[in-house]
Amino acid sequence: MPNAKRRLRLTGGKVVSTGANAISTTLSAIDIANGNAQTITYVDFGVGLTGIVTSAAGYFSGVEIPVVGEFVALYGITRTTWDVFFFLGYNYGPSHWYGTDDTKWFK
Repeated sequence: MPNAKRRLRLTGGKVVSTGANAISTTLSAIDIANGNAQTITYVDFGVGLTGIVTSAAGYFSGVEIPVVGEFVALYGITRTTWDVFFFLGYNYGPSHWYGTDDTKWFK
């Protein structure tokens, strides 16, 4: 029963990663269904769905697909980092340091 042993070796990181992947993929699917999708939303959904299918294949049949899990994790980290720093820059960046008068830069 090698598959039974593999199923029991789910680490906390894999559970968190798969759960986060499922949540973000669901949010992308909701945006697509509501018509609020941008190009990056389709990319997020495609990468997330690939990760979910890979996790399911590994869990149910014990088949490990090389490199896909690492790519999905790297994409997720990069995308999250980009979103966080874009949000911080937009709300707290240099354009907010001197008030709302954007012409101060040129005086």
